[in-house]
Amino acid sequence: WVNKIQSEIPELPAEKKERYIRIFGLSDYDASVLIGDKESTLLFENTLLYLSESMGQKDAAKAAANWINVDLNRMKNELKSSWSEIKMDPSELANLIMLVNDGKISNSMAKTIFDEMFVNGGDPIKISEEKGLSQINDTSSIQNVVTETLLENQSAVVDYLNGKDSAVRYLVGQVMKKTKGQANPQIASDMVTLELNKQKKQ
Repeated sequence: WVNKIQSEIPELPAEKKERYIRIFGLSDYDASVLIGDKESTLLFENTLLYLSESMGQKDAAKAAANWINVDLNRMKNELKSSWSEIKMDPSELANLIMLVNDGKISNSMAKTIFDEMFVNGGDPIKISEEKGLSQINDTSSIQNVVTETLLENQSAVVDYLNGKDSAVRYLVGQVMKKTKGQANPQIASDMVTLELNKQKKQ
């Protein structure tokens, strides 16, 4: 009966914080913010339920904590919203996290979608389609843009060949501009660097 009584006693905030740090690997700060109000805790834990089979526990927890502690609180402050006015639910937040994790959208795209979900709710996949927010991961498509960009920016190419490494950032920026921010930035950076190094060896 002692165990039964203990199981019925609500978890104390300090215990919850310790659990978040120990099991989920959250920082002391993130854990403290999450336990600061019941709604944050519920959104966090319910979001994790939807992510449990798709992501590693600690990665899922850190992503969910970041969206809640940073972006959700930012929107709450900007719009002076109460929890009852937030339209987004845990399943929608989980789906957004998965889109980023799967490389289908970038972090900046996700923030735009998140702001829409905060105000109106909705499926992040549908919102991304409506707003034309999807990340290009197809290497052949990005390769074509990289080739075109290098041809159009020969002065930056020469700068790199002469030892100016910062030219890579400029060229990647031009690739992102051409693709309206939709190219996967890591793939774009890798491809630009690869093509420049090929020219360096010639």
